[in-house]
Amino acid sequence: MNPDNNNVQLSNFNDESSLWELIEEIRSGWAWMLTGVLVGLACAFSFLFFSTQKFEASAVIQPATIGSGSLSKVNVEPLTQTLERLRIASFYSSETVEACRAKSSLQLARNVKATLLKSNTLIQINFRADSVTFAKNCLESVVAQLSASQASIASPLIKELEAQKLLTKLQIDEAEKFLAQYEISLTKEAKADGIFSLLFLNAKSKREELLSLRKQFNDQSALLSEPLTQPLKTLEKIYVSDQQVYPLRTLVIAVGLASGFFAGLVLFFLHRSWRRFKFSSNG
Repeated sequence: MNPDNNNVQLSNFNDESSLWELIEEIRSGWAWMLTGVLVGLACAFSFLFFSTQKFEASAVIQPATIGSGSLSKVNVEPLTQTLERLRIASFYSSETVEACRAKSSLQLARNVKATLLKSNTLIQINFRADSVTFAKNCLESVVAQLSASQASIASPLIKELEAQKLLTKLQIDEAEKFLAQYEISLTKEAKADGIFSLLFLNAKSKREELLSLRKQFNDQSALLSEPLTQPLKTLEKIYVSDQQVYPLRTLVIAVGLASGFFAGLVLFFLHRSWRRFKFSSNG
């Protein structure tokens, strides 16, 4: 028989024996592990009982936009600036701080979580509070203040568009009056002075100008109307789940079970090692 094969078989036998011995030792310490599991569960349920429940309100908003260029729209402020605004304590009014039941505007700025969604056109805002009602009321107040802030930013831009629209309307009125006078002159003076062709060309030019002005007026009206110019909006109603988001009951219990089991296992091996050491010292 090959000596090398004998050595391999002997080594495998020793490994299997060591493994079974370890399993038997662990089985003999079941009381330690059971105690650890019970203590872990007790700690987990105590934590669940004494910790403050948190409920989360969530809203997805579409920031305010204003018409620009050739029937396109832009945000009244960059989205990154909106996100930074929500992180600044000085942004929040005392009414909003009170609605959120925060100790200070700095605490509120830390608790309001705003993220840019993948579409890069929408912002999600989250807030956690001790109850469903508090969470919803706070987020409503935050969204309302942000809407008012963006409305104040958009106001001068909208006034400028309205002034341009009014100017175009005045130009249309003048062109219509001018064209009406030309048509009257065309019927009276064309036969008398023989200037029919000149008046006809002037009238044609005015009609083309009037058509251009009317198109410009319609475009300006579209720029001031939705969906190009619109205030901040929430895509759906503010959502608050009846299920608490903190603490997570299942996770806390699972962590308590696992921690208790491993703590009991470690204590068992420490106790066994100490007894062996004590026995060897006495021997």
